[in-house]
Amino acid sequence: MALPALIAEAGERAARMTLEFFTARIPNAHTRNAYGRAVSATCERCQGHHVTRQSLDSPTVSAYLGGLQASAASAKLIASALRHWLDFLTQRGVLPHVLGQR
Repeated sequence: MALPALIAEAGERAARMTLEFFTARIPNAHTRNAYGRAVSATCERCQGHHVTRQSLDSPTVSAYLGGLQASAASAKLIASALRHWLDFLTQRGVLPHVLGQR
């Protein structure tokens, strides 16, 4: 999996923790691939709207999820992928504890 620009530009720690999330935390290959697609698509959307890792906050994620034109199952999968990934980055100190607090 190639790192999305949003992660690569956030620095080595963000890249390392994202790779750890996808390799060590998600053992199932199908889940890893689905989560990878969801995170990658979200990062691309953020990049297109000039959202950086530092400015990624709950309203931004909510707006993205609300604007998805996807089935309920797909939207739930994307929300789950983002929640787990962002929680992991928060636990590892890559994101602030209160998403959106700078």
